[in-house]
Amino acid sequence: MINLKIHTEYSFRYAYGKIKEIVTNSHEVVSMTDRNTTFGHIPFWKECKKQNKKCILGVELAFVQDAKLKVRQATYYVTLLAINQKGLSKIYELTSKASTQKYYFNRLSFKELQKIAEKDVVVIFENSYIAQFLKNRKNTYYGISPMTVYNDYKAIKDDFNIVAISNNLYDVKEHEALYQIILGYRGKDKNSVYESRTELSHILSEEEWKEELYWLTEEEKKKAIENTSSISSKIDEIEFEKAELPKQGTGKTLRELCIEGCKIRGIDLTNKDYCKRINKELDLIEQKNYEEYFFLTKDLVDYAKKHMLVGPGRGSAGGSLVCYLLGITEIDPLKFGLIFERFIDINRKDLPDIDIDFQDDKVYMCIEYLKNKYGSDCVAKLGTLIRYKPKITLVEISKILNVPSWKMKDLKDNIIIRGAGDKRSDKCLEDTFKNLDIGQNYINKYPGLIYSQYIENHIRHTGKHAGGIVVSNKPLHNYCSVNLKDEVCLLDKRDAEIVNLLKMDCLSVSELTVIKNCLDAIGKDREWLINYRLDDKKVFDIVNDKKSTGIFQFGGYALKGVARKIDIKSFDDICALTALARPGPLGSGGTEAYVKAKNSNNPKFLPKCEKYTKETYGVIVYQEQFMFIIKDVGKLSWEDTSILRKAMSKSYGEEFFEQYFEKFKKGCLENGLTLKEIKKLWKSITSMGKYAFNKAHSVAYAMLSYWCMVLKCYYPLEFVLETLRKNTKNPDKIIQLLKELEREGYKFKPFDKDLSEIDWCIKNNVLIGGYINIKGIGPKKAEKIIQKRKDGKALTVCENLKIYNAVTPYDCIFDCKEKYGDYYKNWKDYFREKPTLLKDIDGTNGEVRFLAKITSIKLRDVNEDVNVKKREGKVIKYGCLKYLDVTFSDDTDIIKGRINRDLYKKYGESIFKNNDKGKFFIVRGWCCDGFRYIIVKKIKKINEKSP
Repeated sequence: MINLKIHTEYSFRYAYGKIKEIVTNSHEVVSMTDRNTTFGHIPFWKECKKQNKKCILGVELAFVQDAKLKVRQATYYVTLLAINQKGLSKIYELTSKASTQKYYFNRLSFKELQKIAEKDVVVIFENSYIAQFLKNRKNTYYGISPMTVYNDYKAIKDDFNIVAISNNLYDVKEHEALYQIILGYRGKDKNSVYESRTELSHILSEEEWKEELYWLTEEEKKKAIENTSSISSKIDEIEFEKAELPKQGTGKTLRELCIEGCKIRGIDLTNKDYCKRINKELDLIEQKNYEEYFFLTKDLVDYAKKHMLVGPGRGSAGGSLVCYLLGITEIDPLKFGLIFERFIDINRKDLPDIDIDFQDDKVYMCIEYLKNKYGSDCVAKLGTLIRYKPKITLVEISKILNVPSWKMKDLKDNIIIRGAGDKRSDKCLEDTFKNLDIGQNYINKYPGLIYSQYIENHIRHTGKHAGGIVVSNKPLHNYCSVNLKDEVCLLDKRDAEIVNLLKMDCLSVSELTVIKNCLDAIGKDREWLINYRLDDKKVFDIVNDKKSTGIFQFGGYALKGVARKIDIKSFDDICALTALARPGPLGSGGTEAYVKAKNSNNPKFLPKCEKYTKETYGVIVYQEQFMFIIKDVGKLSWEDTSILRKAMSKSYGEEFFEQYFEKFKKGCLENGLTLKEIKKLWKSITSMGKYAFNKAHSVAYAMLSYWCMVLKCYYPLEFVLETLRKNTKNPDKIIQLLKELEREGYKFKPFDKDLSEIDWCIKNNVLIGGYINIKGIGPKKAEKIIQKRKDGKALTVCENLKIYNAVTPYDCIFDCKEKYGDYYKNWKDYFREKPTLLKDIDGTNGEVRFLAKITSIKLRDVNEDVNVKKREGKVIKYGCLKYLDVTFSDDTDIIKGRINRDLYKKYGESIFKNNDKGKFFIVRGWCCDGFRYIIVKKIKKINEKSP
């Protein structure tokens, strides 16, 4: 029989069942009818197409007497199957409407059933009470499953056709335990995940269905099963309707707008390079009918610029001269050597992505503008899917096994983690249990944990995209369901592309708010900052002098670490840093190769590649470099070049790239390279290219970083003030900023009862903390106290006590000096040699001694996936397999370090078990090859009562 009612993982914890497995295990026809949601329609449809099976799409919706009444009512679920495209749109419309009438769950009124066109939708109901609303309606069936009550069937059997269905909660019998975990059921037996409660809740075979429905006559059974095929034959093969872009109606062509942009940007149209580039871009845009997309994006950016600070650009759109001339970006691609083909190439079928950064406190205005212009029913936020990640999976199953969360901590800290491009990205728990000593120990102790490896990557729930918005020319329910209450469409980004919905990424960036507020405070406008020269050495020295806290991108340890190794002398250096401080180039050695080449000023260029890698000292840093080499040296077409670039981004295997080697070799031979040089070049570009970064994105981000540096350089108090106000929930970052400020000679007070405002402020050139810094005082209470102060009214006893005994997180920002100043002053009493401050460790080779507190602790295993790969698959089976990664901090800086496995038992085990985060230690360690990293040789905890 054909299963017309199937619940999948897209029921969001109502059922267990991965789409690929369900489609694979089904016959030539397979349906999806998840409860109250259609989020999985497109992924399900794509999988059916892939396996060449007919796809039936539907939904199971809840119906009550009157859904507008916010009271509990008898609820009946009805399955709706789309016969055609109109039926699918109707299902999306009903699912959307149900979200507006939520009362514990989404629901509709019975009268909605009667409005459904019988030629467009098949209705399958399972309770005789609903029959009264469906009488005389064609394409309506009474669904019979093991849950059907005989007396209920008997009451209406003469009025409706019957059809065989499953009411599955999981896909196959063996997955009942996994369903119980998804449901969140807690078993009583520690080693038994579930107690059987859901027999026959899998997708039934025809034989199982017949056996269970023993009370039906043979003729009734035959008819019910035949009707599954009859219904399937009535249903069309679904092809999703494609959305059209809303019409902007500018009255001018894109070419005319670009000519106007040239005048605004000061570009001479007689310049052959610019003229050629404009024509090339416009020709391709027109060829692909993308003009309307650029009109829409320009319109939104033009609106936003009147109300807020808009970022300089983001992503590959920075490589478009058209975007620059339209005012969408602030990046001249010819000036920075950026290519348009990284943004749009001849192979591209979907609309390009233009990501735009807005102030995080005003991005909502952009969404409201789009709704007002195109209609609220034509605009919604993109949805996202949240899957079971390894750690949350362990949390869920440990609750079921009654294992306390603290007992799972070291296992969670040692889970193998892989990126999305890895072939085994969804097998992290399986490999942790299989390959790591700690994983095997846990499985032996808690056998039920093995279930977690099957839960990993199963869909858990939905969310909102950070900035993705879809805009349609018609109401969105023509293409998908919409959660109208939260204004989120039930599609993710990839699914939206299938139905051609226009995606606009309105991304919120807090640093833009900081910059705008700072500009307002100093009386400067946006144009002053955008036009600020990019070669100011004083600005570069903000990073060179290690004062980068609060600078966009420079908050991370990796980027700060790379920045310490080079002297920033140009804007290009900032661009390179943006690309190099990433896991790929850091782990592959690309970053270190760049640092050595730059510092030695003796670059070694790959054959015929000097022209393309001169700016990065012979090292491939950017994807654009990789593309130029492939195209110009290897003479591959732009089509092949784009395919290889995308393959690099997706971490395809060597066998994929080898398909193009012969073409590459032929082009290189024509360019005069020897076979030996060709093989060397091919190996270099395919290895380094995997970690190459999008230069257009680097330039855009570097520009935003540079804006922050300019303001921090020339208006430090104002910049720090606005940064502090945006980081009230991040005391560690605030302390770093205050340390930098005090070292520069500026004064600050954590609190002043007479001068403090609600938040940080500047009074008499002194930075003063706000009332909200005091524990127990929030914004409303602070506002009330300040108003009393202004009015001369007396404070309550409680308010006075809080103020006069005020304690803030910033009373002692130099806690190392405060607690252990004597260790520095009289160091001979505690050290054999004078201790080193962490800020002075840069470039050190050899032994160092220092005093610091531990700010982070992470237990590691030598057989983690990343370590095994470095050892070319070798697994270590003997000796201690654990080691500890830690971060140290003193009053001057932070540094990362490691307690290796040979010293783990001696030092690391007690630090981990005692959770010594925040405790101070005297450390002797080794710093190798100038890396800002400590290998611990000896470590001793300091008694808190020490002087």
